[in-house]
Amino acid sequence: MNTVVRAAVRWGSDQGHTMLGIYNGFPGLIKGDLKELSWMDVSGWVGQGGAEIGTNRAVPSEGDYYSIARTIEEGRIDGLLVVGGESGYDSVYEMFGRQKEFPTFRLPIVCLPATIDNDRPGSELNIGADLQYVASAARSIADHINEGLIIINKSTVPVGTGDWVSDIVREQNPDAGDFAVVSCPEFLREGSAISDFMQPPPDCYWLTR
Repeated sequence: MNTVVRAAVRWGSDQGHTMLGIYNGFPGLIKGDLKELSWMDVSGWVGQGGAEIGTNRAVPSEGDYYSIARTIEEGRIDGLLVVGGESGYDSVYEMFGRQKEFPTFRLPIVCLPATIDNDRPGSELNIGADLQYVASAARSIADHINEGLIIINKSTVPVGTGDWVSDIVREQNPDAGDFAVVSCPEFLREGSAISDFMQPPPDCYWLTR
């Protein structure tokens, strides 16, 4: 996510636009939690995991769209880049359907998919890893699983991939028994990617049972 924000901010700034970061997803748009981001504000974000501006899957409720319209108007926002999955798409769809009620919503909105389900329009442009091969490997493992197996996601994959792999294994083989999915991501930092790749940390960061 940081990489996407960094690229968007730097491209937009280079085109002469004022780029605003909306913190914590749509709740930030509702509360007006905005901050101008410059070229240097996003320096070094490539090597940092997660999202510096936060993420949130909350979909605005009925009364929130007035607040969103006010934020867009007061912030003089001319366009939105929404990076996310189902909740992001659903929120934008709701805004589109309320354009007559809130003319402020008649602005360009680009949805960039960031989902492990690959079930949104434009999923072929999904940011992050192409998880079709992860799914294929999980099903293959499920066919040969033994009691007490530990499955390691050895890559930088979206949050929730561990649960997703676990669900695939359970669906493929309901008799899989007890197993665990652990994640050991490979964070390649800007300026030290080769060193990080050649000497990755051995730590496992989280576990799904």
